[in-house]
Amino acid sequence: MTQRLTTEGGIKIAAQPRSTIGPLGRTENDTIAAIGTAAGRGGIGIIRISGGRAADIARALFRPLRGAHRANNSEFALKPHHLSYGILINPADSEKVDEVLLAFMPAPHSYTREDVIEIQCHGGNIVLHKILGLVLMNGARLAEGGEFTRRAFINGRIDLTQAEAVADLINARSEGAMKMAARQLSGGLKKQIQGLIAHLRDMLADVEAELEFSEDGVTGLTAGTITSAALKERVIGPMRKIAESYQLGRALKEGYRLAIVGKPNVGKSSLFNRLIEREKAIVTPFPGTTRDPVEASVTIENIAIDFIDTAGMRQSHNPVECIGIQKSQEAMQTVDLSLFVVESQAPLDDDDHRIFQQVHESNMLLVVNKTDLLDSGDRPMLPMAYAQRDPVFISAKSGAGIDVLKKRIVQSCGLQGQGECEAVICDLRHKVAIEAALGEACHAAESIDENRPMDMLAMDLKHALVQLQAIIGEGAAPDVLDAIFQKFCIGK
Repeated sequence: MTQRLTTEGGIKIAAQPRSTIGPLGRTENDTIAAIGTAAGRGGIGIIRISGGRAADIARALFRPLRGAHRANNSEFALKPHHLSYGILINPADSEKVDEVLLAFMPAPHSYTREDVIEIQCHGGNIVLHKILGLVLMNGARLAEGGEFTRRAFINGRIDLTQAEAVADLINARSEGAMKMAARQLSGGLKKQIQGLIAHLRDMLADVEAELEFSEDGVTGLTAGTITSAALKERVIGPMRKIAESYQLGRALKEGYRLAIVGKPNVGKSSLFNRLIEREKAIVTPFPGTTRDPVEASVTIENIAIDFIDTAGMRQSHNPVECIGIQKSQEAMQTVDLSLFVVESQAPLDDDDHRIFQQVHESNMLLVVNKTDLLDSGDRPMLPMAYAQRDPVFISAKSGAGIDVLKKRIVQSCGLQGQGECEAVICDLRHKVAIEAALGEACHAAESIDENRPMDMLAMDLKHALVQLQAIIGEGAAPDVLDAIFQKFCIGK
């Protein structure tokens, strides 16, 4: 059969009709392929192929090497879940492209639950794209971002929370984020949500049974088949706990943003350098050295924290310094925590008080710096409003108190001791859905307590169910899936 060739990204590919995904998640005449390893040179590169033509493409390109006499034999059996050593050729002229290892994973025992071929070759860009081009010319099309994982979801191998966990695991910024994603990929959140769905379905079945046998369909509960206490214990309480985990999940996934603020020359840049453990911010004895915010990321107790060193905030008529101060104020509005730094050996002045008024109602940690300039055992006298903030006394110069400060940062973020929770939500989509389900469940509990008509109670339970089902992807609309999977890299 003659195929029409088109060009995509500089690679010749066999043009083929784009098939639609059927009710069982299978595709017709639609085999996909992509490079599965990061761009750049490396020891090994991987080409992944998935779909009904994957095995045929492998047979067209791969020649096993069990002695030289086998090199030209294209009639060989692909051994499932076994690495085969051989060469990859261009079928047009039998030219050798590379020595490779080939793995065949037949459906349904593969990542996508389709036939999957993985070709392990040398990891140079030229050889990888040459092999990918040959794969595309022999019947595959270039995969879209996240399409392999999308097929795994559509074919029922994973639910939507597990699919999202794949991307979170790849993009994890800290060990804490990695562990959270790994638990979600193992089904931790899925099991929690499915348990809640099961409880709601049981309760809804009891309500609908009474509705069916009531005379007019709107009488209150008569047999006591469900109670608000049971709803609160089995559904509302666990849902509230999951909803409250969002702060932890978001911080683990995205990192925690923290601004170091204060007037000029209190040691903000020195503290910044001490916390990130390298000399990134310029430190001089002259006030106003820092103008633009300086950012750096570190990991503290398995949590990625983005520190921002801001310009000293004071009354100034210098237009350049005023811009820096404005940027500092803007940064304070976008962070999760502000470290307000004051000097230990100098009395507080109007600039200190002005900054304190700006940050004292936010999530703020008071840091008293330069304790190395005090006599041993001395502590500065602080106004009551400052002392009530439980300040941390440090010396950015010597490092004294820095370990205590790091622990207080983790505590102030509300993250200490929570990293092993089984079900933690880290995506805004999860948060919105779980809070909506929680609201419906609470309304259902009120309906029971106030003996409202059962059809109203049934509606509340159904709405809660729909929100929970959306989290794991039951009945997810194509545009929702598009929005989720477009964030994935090509090849995953």
